[in-house]
Amino acid sequence: MPNSLIKKTISLCLLFTLLLSGCSLIQRFQPTPTSTLIPTPTYTTTPVVKRVILVAPESLDDTLVSEAQSILAELSASSGIQLVTLTQIQEDNLTPDVSIVVFLQHPENLGTLANAAPQTQFAVVSSLNWNPTGNITIIRERPEYVAFLAGLISVILDSNFRGGALMTSENTLGQQAFLNGGHYYCGLCASNIPPYSKYPYQAIQPSDSLAVNWQTAFDQMNINLIKALYVTPEAYSDELFQYLTTKDLILFGSHTPPQSARSRWAVTLQLDGISPLREIWPDLIAGQGGKTVYGGIRFSDVQPELIGQGKLEYAQRILEKLRAGLINPLDVALD
Repeated sequence: MPNSLIKKTISLCLLFTLLLSGCSLIQRFQPTPTSTLIPTPTYTTTPVVKRVILVAPESLDDTLVSEAQSILAELSASSGIQLVTLTQIQEDNLTPDVSIVVFLQHPENLGTLANAAPQTQFAVVSSLNWNPTGNITIIRERPEYVAFLAGLISVILDSNFRGGALMTSENTLGQQAFLNGGHYYCGLCASNIPPYSKYPYQAIQPSDSLAVNWQTAFDQMNINLIKALYVTPEAYSDELFQYLTTKDLILFGSHTPPQSARSRWAVTLQLDGISPLREIWPDLIAGQGGKTVYGGIRFSDVQPELIGQGKLEYAQRILEKLRAGLINPLDVALD
C-alpha cells in the first residue's frame, strides 16, 4: 500500500477516536440538574406588652395622682411595661397582659379582684389594718406617725420644750401619739424657766368647732406659754391663723397652710404612701406579694429659719425607726 494511503487511513482513525472521546467527555461533564429548595416561611407572634394600671379615683388630690403617675412612669419604663391610668377598674379589665395594678385608695372589692386575677400583683395604699394575700402588697399609711412626729417637733423647736397642739376630740390615737412623740425626745419635758410645766400640751375640740372655739381653746392652753404649735387640719381657717400669727409662735401642721400662716410656718408633715412604690417594685415585677410595708411622711413647706436642717434630719431618722417597727407611736415608756 502506498505510503500516502497509509497516512490518510491513520489520520481518519485518529479523527474518529477523538470524536468518540469528545462525545464521552461531553456526557461525562454535563451538569446534573438539581431541584431548587424553596424556604418554608417562618411565622412569628407579636410579643404581648405587659401593662401596669394605676387606679386613681377622681376624688383624690391631683398632686397626689400626678406624683404617683410620675414614679410609676419611671419604674414602668425601666421594666419595659406600659402604664395606664384609670379612675376605676372592674374584673374584665384584668386581662392576662396586666401584670401590676396600683390602687391609691383601698377598694372595697380588693379581695374579689385579686382572686379573679391570680397572675396580677396588686399594690394598695391603705390606712386599713388589712392582711394581704399572696398577690397583694399593702402600703399602710399610719396617721399616728404624723402625730408622733408632731409631738417630737413641737418640743425640739424650743429649748424649754414648750410645745403644744390643737387636736380633735375624735382623734384619740392622734392625741396619744402626739404626747408620746414629745416624751420620746425629752421624757417628762420639764421646763427650766417659769412656768415650770411639763410639755407638750394639747387643746382639744370637736372637729366641727368654729374658729372662735379653737381660739379660746388655744388661749386656755397658752397660759403655759406655748412656743411651737401643731395645728390639726380640722382647725384650719384664715380667721384662726390670723389670730395665731399675732402670737410669739412657730406654727406647723399636716396640710399646707393658707397664706395668712406662711410667715410663721415651719414645716408641713404629710402622709406619703407613694414613695414606697420604689421599694416594693422589684417584688411586684418578680410576682411576689403577700406583705405589708409602712408608708412614710413627706416634709414640705420647710422654712429653714424656723426649723433647722439638723432638726429635720433628726425627725427623719425617727421616722425611719417608726417605719421599721423600732418605735411604737402609741406606747413609749418614760425613763
